Amino acid sequence: MAHLLIVEDEPTNAELTAFICRRAGHSVRLAPNGLRALELLAAEKFDLAIVDVLMPVMDGLTLTHAVRMNARTADLPIVGLTALAGRDDLAALKQAGMTAVVAKPCRPEVILEAIAAALV
Repeated sequence: MAHLLIVEDEPTNAELTAFICRRAGHSVRLAPNGLRALELLAAEKFDLAIVDVLMPVMDGLTLTHAVRMNARTADLPIVGLTALAGRDDLAALKQAGMTAVVAKPCRPEVILEAIAAALV
């Protein structure tokens, strides 16, 4: 399966997302913000990142821009998780470079479907 980076500042949400992904057979690393995620991306190869949009230190949108600007990570699929569920919000996140965007709260199968589609 895939090696995933989950970037989420809320510990309960991070652990729940990690549990869902591990149960599906993926290996997982966690980062509490975009800055830590960039450090992990520099040190390891990931197949996909699941990124919360609203985080302290470095938000998901800023992280997505940084990933897309780095030649080594520019093609990394990014699934955004967000409470910003308006149609315009979701479109703006995809336009910013996220491969897919999932509105929170969501069912586990929605996250897994987004991962599967982004990894194709």
